[in-house]
Amino acid sequence: MIRPLLLSTSVFALLGATPASADGVLSLGITFAFGGGTAASVGVWSNDESGEGAVGLTGNYYFGTNQIGVGANVGVVGDDAIGSVGYDFMQQAPTVGLHVIDGSSDAAPMSPPTNPPPPPPPGPPSPPTSPE
Repeated sequence: MIRPLLLSTSVFALLGATPASADGVLSLGITFAFGGGTAASVGVWSNDESGEGAVGLTGNYYFGTNQIGVGANVGVVGDDAIGSVGYDFMQQAPTVGLHVIDGSSDAAPMSPPTNPPPPPPPGPPSPPTSPE
């Protein structure tokens, strides 16, 4: 039990150390563990960009057995959801899930300025010079 947990933790630590250009996202969802039943899940995902992949960690509560689980997942990000496959380490079962996310971005897109700033005002006129 400890060896698979240590191996998976190492893999996800290495994946998490790579630079990412997308924002992480939280999720609420439903997970089905093969042999373990259906669970409500809360997750943390590495990416919120629609059409891309993501890795995530989930906490699961299984309704039928009143047990909890912790899962590692990979998924595909949609506009407002992530579909995932993974493994629940406490239930020792593979999982599939659907997780709802907030797919909207909080940051406004940056656009170039519409007009350049005005030039500085001209300096004072120079005094006239007399011929000598």
